[in-house]
Amino acid sequence: MAKVWRSMGLMTGVVIAALAIGFVGFAVSVHWPWPSGTLTADGIVVLTGGDDRITAGLDLIADHRGRRLLISGVNRAHRSREELSRRIGEELPGCCIDLGYRAMNTIGNADEAREWTARWGFRSIMVVTSDFHMARSLTEFSRAMPGVKLIAHPVPSRYVRHPWWSSRVLAQSLAGEYVKFLASTVRLGASRMVGALHNFRYAGRNPVSPSASLGLAPGLSTATQPGQTAN
Repeated sequence: MAKVWRSMGLMTGVVIAALAIGFVGFAVSVHWPWPSGTLTADGIVVLTGGDDRITAGLDLIADHRGRRLLISGVNRAHRSREELSRRIGEELPGCCIDLGYRAMNTIGNADEAREWTARWGFRSIMVVTSDFHMARSLTEFSRAMPGVKLIAHPVPSRYVRHPWWSSRVLAQSLAGEYVKFLASTVRLGASRMVGALHNFRYAGRNPVSPSASLGLAPGLSTATQPGQTAN
């Protein structure tokens, strides 16, 4: 019995150590520069949560870094473009901007972006969100649309301006984000496992692509329709 308890204690220690090392790596990764550079993508997706994210997305579309921009998770209190423009203090262009109202969290952002991406037939997406939120966002987007190339464009936050260990509040906030990131990683792994099992089961058949049945989500507002040329 004593050996069992020792083994359990050793396993618990290994798990705790692994989680601690993982957290330090996650916290350090917030400071890493993502290589977005001057890369371009078919579409740009902004995850709401800060007006600076929307401004960054508008700058990218103005620089022709993407053909269309989706602002996902827009607060329903800002239903119109005019209201959103007043909030961020910048006018939204008349074309190429779509507003998504359905997403309530990062999972919803990924699902909303998947439907939008399928609607326009995009193969690459530039993801715009805060630096500390980028790892989890890319994980959820990878789960939702595994065949789409993702390019990270992080927006600097307070986590970059100060070392995470210098403030208990920052450390706790990052720890909370790390836990969410771990949950997203588990979902991604489970999704890939299910996909692998599905492919194995139906090997040799020709299933209809799931993207063929995807349309514009009811919560998406568009300025133009597919097939029209964006200016």
